[in-house]
Amino acid sequence: VAGMSIVFVLCAALSKPSGHDVLLGLVWPRVPEGSLTSILSLIGTIIVTYNLFLQANMEAEKSAAQRQIFKIEAETLQQQILASRQSTAASMLLGGIINVGILITAAYAFPRDEAPESIAKMASALE
Repeated sequence: VAGMSIVFVLCAALSKPSGHDVLLGLVWPRVPEGSLTSILSLIGTIIVTYNLFLQANMEAEKSAAQRQIFKIEAETLQQQILASRQSTAASMLLGGIINVGILITAAYAFPRDEAPESIAKMASALE
């Protein structure tokens, strides 16, 4: 996963996107006619919310087990909760950076008027 992440961010940087276009797209995204289903599909696959719930549940179970085993005080528990929140925030930030890299790479590899019609054409565009 780390290798793929680095490749996408590197590809996004090598495509030399216009900073203005990237910021404009982040602040004021455009939805071309007939693309709502594709956009919702991308959002659903990129932002996998159940991972957040899985991580939160794992952290809660780990904290509860540690409290019982090691007789952890309430103050230490608050520190663990803060650390868990920081970990989740860092994961979300890193995931956001990777997703922006993927979207920038796709936007510059496949301009709107030149979208590939098949997987083979898509593969050749990425070479």
